[in-house]
Amino acid sequence: MDNVQEIVSVGIKRSTFAVLVLALGLMSSCATVKGWRGGSADEPTVVQAENALETTATPAEMEAELLRLVKRHIEENEADSSNNQGRVIRKKPYYFKEYSNYPGTVKDAKVELTETESRTSPFVADVKLDKVRHATRLHRRREEARADDGFLRDTGVETLSYELRNGRWTRVGSFFLAETTEEKVNGDWVVVQRVIERTVVAEEPQPGWFGKAWSRVSGKK
Repeated sequence: MDNVQEIVSVGIKRSTFAVLVLALGLMSSCATVKGWRGGSADEPTVVQAENALETTATPAEMEAELLRLVKRHIEENEADSSNNQGRVIRKKPYYFKEYSNYPGTVKDAKVELTETESRTSPFVADVKLDKVRHATRLHRRREEARADDGFLRDTGVETLSYELRNGRWTRVGSFFLAETTEEKVNGDWVVVQRVIERTVVAEEPQPGWFGKAWSRVSGKK
């Protein structure tokens, strides 16, 4: 009986040793495969190094990268405008036609770079560009918008807003402020002296008699 127990004990020890050897072999194989695929056991250190390189960029380098993106935006806009001047755009519930161009170059852009306390976006930037926008009036029906070639020309400044996220500039918004509005009269562009309702808010339908009555009763407009 003692001999049987001794044999069983030796067998268990040998099995445990075999399992340990197999586990070590698998770990070694995984490390080898990872290295063959381009991975590294020090991968977290590599990520930290990459982040450190991103944070060491100077304001001049960040601005240069930002202007590179702005240049690409201008080029894409020029290509789109030249090919789609007659395209009808829909923004519920209206239809209209619109295209634009930037009379200057990226060298004329004005950049305002600001450092923040945010870890996710440590820098933000506003880029101001001269812009000319051509747009028709708003229409309720697509056919009317397609037939409308009475473009109005707005000249002003567009502000593109960016945030630096994970070492990359991301555009988060834009705002165009028109300084002058012109319309074509006898082949010439003439400054519009009257107020032209062209925004969605300005052309929303006015409330009916029930809405007006409720406004008077409730005191709400």
